[in-house]
Amino acid sequence: MRRFVGALYRTKIAFAAALLLSFVAFVAVAGPFLAPHDPNRVNVLARFVPPVWAERGSPEHLLGTDSLGRDTFSRLILGARVSLLVGLAAVAIGGLLGTTLGLIAGYFGGRVDSTIMRLVDIQLAFPGILLALTVLALLGRSLGNLILVLGIVQWAQYARLVRGHVLSVRQMEYVEGAAALGARHARIVLRHILPNSTAPIIVIGSFSVATTILAESALSFLGLGVPPTVPTWGGMLSEGRDHLVRAWWLATFPGLAIAATVLSINLLGDWLRDYLDPNLKTVL
Repeated sequence: MRRFVGALYRTKIAFAAALLLSFVAFVAVAGPFLAPHDPNRVNVLARFVPPVWAERGSPEHLLGTDSLGRDTFSRLILGARVSLLVGLAAVAIGGLLGTTLGLIAGYFGGRVDSTIMRLVDIQLAFPGILLALTVLALLGRSLGNLILVLGIVQWAQYARLVRGHVLSVRQMEYVEGAAALGARHARIVLRHILPNSTAPIIVIGSFSVATTILAESALSFLGLGVPPTVPTWGGMLSEGRDHLVRAWWLATFPGLAIAATVLSINLLGDWLRDYLDPNLKTVL
């Protein structure tokens, strides 16, 4: 851990990205305590109040209000919780399912491998966002359905990646030695193969979090994400698109939040990819 933190600190861009993500995570966890107002409280007398530094701005609403008089700052804080929760939970579901099937396919091979890979091909033949739109339209709008759909959509990329890595690892001498000593299949996979396949899983998982946050924002923007009563960055963008001239802040701040969070995750993912590459560890 000391070497990891030291290498991260020496890479200033990745360290800054990690600090920003830590701040976003803190805001997401402590959101209910940090938000100065109820994010769903309607006040028609305070519609379209600009940010505090603008003309007619009010210290009561630091980032202004929307068309219903709801506090933009409070909604932005609560939106961080939804974005990170969806991103992390969906990646956990997709990664767990895809990694399990990839391990099974790569280790056992034969018909099992062929069956799982055909399922992967079928999954990848459908555009992910289109599949998510279809399933959400059938199941209905809820946070649980959104996480489940986005998790299932991305399992195939994990399965293909892990299966290819297992095919190369299972030929190593230590795996053959464990099998010759009579080790069970489960022990070989969990003790010898999986630990040596975690690096690519971590890297693809970090990038998938950013992709999932963008997908959640896109679905919320289209009105197929979580219910309207749950503040999300994508939903705030959708609500602000009709008032870009009159109330620019409604779309600007959630857009900046999405861009900064996704950019930070991508920068940190790039650094993780280099750090976990044995050929580049001497450089880092």
